[in-house]
Amino acid sequence: GIAYKINSKNTISLAGRVSGSDYFKNGTLASKYYLLSAGLLHRLTPKTDISVEAGYDWRDYNLPALSASEGPRFGGLVRHQFSAKFAAIVSASRSAGEAFDYTEASDQASSFKTLSGNYRAEMEWNVTPRMSLNVYAAAQTSSREGLHTFTDPENPSLTFTRSLEEQIYIGGLQWSWKPKTPWV
Repeated sequence: GIAYKINSKNTISLAGRVSGSDYFKNGTLASKYYLLSAGLLHRLTPKTDISVEAGYDWRDYNLPALSASEGPRFGGLVRHQFSAKFAAIVSASRSAGEAFDYTEASDQASSFKTLSGNYRAEMEWNVTPRMSLNVYAAAQTSSREGLHTFTDPENPSLTFTRSLEEQIYIGGLQWSWKPKTPWV
């Protein structure tokens, strides 16, 4: 990505990403992923930054039966520097896209509109100028459009209908070290 500092308080950015997934060599679900986004970083106070981002992402599958999955993406971030050594970051993003169910035997695919959210809180401790320790917690939610009917696993004569939703929670500790470059 590239960034341009407009003035002492505002910076704009443009970013792009291209990646590929091929879980099995020349597999049916191999795909290419693309992301384009633009953002604005605003220095609210000398210790607090706010960032907003909007973009569009899409995934093209190698399999002709699967249409491209695409949708808008929005995000925001607040970072506050408590001292020279401690900072806190809170971020959130939402994206719309498509998920699919694919049956290889019949070469049939059905797709569902999806809505995903990512939420993250992070504490950053700069132990030395070259080392930092980050502690983070994150939540990811995903839901599919419409209602789906399932058979009760304990009593096959019963069915239930609900929307498909997922929630994933992640936490972690990250230790970073930036080596001194010989040319500086």
